[in-house]
Amino acid sequence: WVYNDQQSSTTVWNLVTDNAQLAVNKQLFITAANEDLALSTTQNKNNRGQTTIAKNTEGKTATPSADTEILTLVSGSVSGTYALKTSDGKYLFAAGSNSNNYLKSQTTITPQASWAISVDTSGNASVVAQGTNTNVNMRYNTSNNLFSCYKSGQQAISLYVATQQSVATHYTTDIRGLE
Repeated sequence: WVYNDQQSSTTVWNLVTDNAQLAVNKQLFITAANEDLALSTTQNKNNRGQTTIAKNTEGKTATPSADTEILTLVSGSVSGTYALKTSDGKYLFAAGSNSNNYLKSQTTITPQASWAISVDTSGNASVVAQGTNTNVNMRYNTSNNLFSCYKSGQQAISLYVATQQSVATHYTTDIRGLE
């Protein structure tokens, strides 16, 4: 008999319900709070597109699709904030003021690319850019099926953070007769 134990890990995407789940270098993705939709890798002229994802029935975990934008948290330029680094090495920023509801990406971390992030225990996230622009609240627009920044209104967003989960595999092989 040969006995084997193997350890491996898999990435599980957990709903953020406590600010303690967030830290520099953590990876996450952004979803519409009440939809199976996430911020996509598609940067439109003035906003971000959506992509379909799968949330479990309670919404506590989710599985990103191939074109879900996986963001990395880095330190923002304003104390206590994060910059959201995209998969192409840029940073999301609130580019709109007055009547312009813009969410774009740029190569530098400015106050408009520095986000004060807080979440409630239900997973609703407040993601607010700093700086002088007026439309700084990242939200999901159900009418136009996109993510952008607004002064108020639109649908709440949620965050799902990557967590490594260990998986143990135990098996026994009968080698009698193989000699």
